[in-house]
Amino acid sequence: MKTEDIAKVCHEVNRAYCRAIGDDSQVAWESAEKWQKDSAVMGVELHLNNPDAGPSASHDSWMAQKIADGWVYGEEKDPELKLHPCLVPYEDLPTEQKAKDYIFAAVVKAIASIPAEKPLIKKVGFTPVKYIGKRETYKDGCYESGGEWERGQTLMIQSDKAKLLLNHPDVYALGEETGETGIEANETKPGDQEEVLQSARDFVNAMPRKQALAEYAKRNFNIEIAEGKLHEMKAQVISLIDKFGIE
Repeated sequence: MKTEDIAKVCHEVNRAYCRAIGDDSQVAWESAEKWQKDSAVMGVELHLNNPDAGPSASHDSWMAQKIADGWVYGEEKDPELKLHPCLVPYEDLPTEQKAKDYIFAAVVKAIASIPAEKPLIKKVGFTPVKYIGKRETYKDGCYESGGEWERGQTLMIQSDKAKLLLNHPDVYALGEETGETGIEANETKPGDQEEVLQSARDFVNAMPRKQALAEYAKRNFNIEIAEGKLHEMKAQVISLIDKFGIE
């Protein structure tokens, strides 16, 4: 959970506690002032970075921040005048105010101890992709689809990868369902690295649009190439393939 999300939980727990002891001055997180949210975030960061810190550490950090922002002690809380009755040493706080720091620290510790959920792996469908390029055999060295075609062959490609391949209608076309097991992305067959590189070069040479070349360079090498003549842009991209290879 993000730090700000933990801060929101702590704020709402504190607001509920305040209401339980007759203090209705706390507003909901969405309506809280920036300084209130910043204060809660700093308190969360304190306990995340110092898991053994006690409740007094939370109060001391809060008070130091308040004083630095120009707040002073006052019998009644007044945000406009920056007055607060809790600007006293921790040991001088009333028991119900000390409880807030115990609760705050406990909430942060409890949330931090929750193991992160493993991301759900959604089953991706497969799309029939037919290779219509000029080579007799062709291995995808650009989008890591795992596909290796003979000319005119259709393979069942993972749909998110197929979408990228089909953006190049001069090389690929939508085929018909083959009934064969789909090829999982990145499950490439062993092969000669030079063949993979040559496939990438051929792929780039077949690109008919400047925008596609620019997007390819940005996506694969994180390099922006200047727009120029089509053949010059192709030469730039191929030089990147030769220099950095294809992962």
